[in-house]
Amino acid sequence: MAGLTAIGNIVGTITLPTGASTAAKQPALGTAGSASTDVITIQGIASMTKLLVTPDANSAVNVAQINGVTPLMGAGNTGTGSPRVTIATDQATLPVQEKPGTSGGLTGWSMLCTNAAISVSVKSSPGQIYGLSMFSTSAAPCFARIYDMASAPASTDTASIIKRLVCPGNTQGAGLIQSILTGLQCATGVGIRITAGIADNDNTALPANAVIANVDYK
Repeated sequence: MAGLTAIGNIVGTITLPTGASTAAKQPALGTAGSASTDVITIQGIASMTKLLVTPDANSAVNVAQINGVTPLMGAGNTGTGSPRVTIATDQATLPVQEKPGTSGGLTGWSMLCTNAAISVSVKSSPGQIYGLSMFSTSAAPCFARIYDMASAPASTDTASIIKRLVCPGNTQGAGLIQSILTGLQCATGVGIRITAGIADNDNTALPANAVIANVDYK
């Protein structure tokens, strides 16, 4: 066969070419957690495909996407690591029932008016009014004024009036009820005057035991 030489029995030492070695290099696997000069790489089923690794139960994993979509994270009091919760448009809503509290509610003020012009300090410090009501069994109407002041208002304190109310007259009973959901602010205090005349400075006495007034405040 051209270019080939048959070798028979070999006796003695064969001299290898310069630079040749009689042993193949055996890479060291190294120690876990330590750098090694001989590194053996592990690939997935296809060339250069990464291996899937299941983390330990206590391992921290950063999730970039869920089902191919970047999740929205919260940014409020719970921190940026809390996912936002969005109710689906086709999700059934659950009824919410308000549970009555045993503390923290409004303070009530009420009086049955005497045969006089009524002037009262309901609250001598800043507050909010959430409800007003008046009822009368007098044939004539009566008139109430709410004042932003800490002391009992006088007929001359017209500049401090923040609300005016009229209660209709009816011997069978008449009245008014007003709720203020957001609260009527009184920066100094809450005062009230009720008289039988409409003028702001009126001092006409009410009929005795015919008018009831109520204020709900905080």
